[in-house]
Amino acid sequence: MARGQTIAERVRAMPLGERLEFGNLTIAEVCALRHRSHAGFYADLKRGLVSIRKVAGRSVVYGPVAAAYIRGEPLPEEPANGGAA
Repeated sequence: MARGQTIAERVRAMPLGERLEFGNLTIAEVCALRHRSHAGFYADLKRGLVSIRKVAGRSVVYGPVAAAYIRGEPLPEEPANGGAA
């Protein structure tokens, strides 16, 4: 970890595979990986094909949910406590 880096910078430096397994992705990142517009993403959100959560006032997609959505699979169960151990 480099000194002076923000948490967001450190998270973005994580390999994508780790973020899909353990972290969160922004809606823009999920749209880019799924090749879906923001309007299409929100339509899928209304249909229950993807879910979002609020973290520090930002909307993000939980990594395993993002991975399933990108592959076109059903949503996995999210941890009840938001992933906190």
